[in-house]
Amino acid sequence: MPRTVFTLGVAGALAVGGALFTAPTADAASSCPDKHVCMWEDSGYTGSRYVKQKAANGTYDIDGFNGDNEISSLKNRTSCTLTLYSADDPKASAFKWTVAPGKSISNLKNLKDSKGNHANDGVQSYKLSGC
Repeated sequence: MPRTVFTLGVAGALAVGGALFTAPTADAASSCPDKHVCMWEDSGYTGSRYVKQKAANGTYDIDGFNGDNEISSLKNRTSCTLTLYSADDPKASAFKWTVAPGKSISNLKNLKDSKGNHANDGVQSYKLSGC
């Protein structure tokens, strides 16, 4: 009898554990709350979401090894102008790209500066202004 209880206990724990580690649906992973800027590792708002920033004027660094030079899609769900930079320090940035308020870009290869340089995998920091 105790063995039966133990087996059911393990099965119950596995069922609960499985529910805790369920992968988010595609809609949840690609979502971005209103009044936020979100940036993803891959095009189409997929992969890891490295940035989820609430609208506030300021300059922000994309921290750490993950995220720096890995952004491939974004949603600007704010009233702010979003400026992307190719360096952690905007003053040292060789390239910069501007994204209008409310604009989403599913592939940053389509966002180019005045010289034709695309932003895909080239963003290290960003600025929100006019919020």
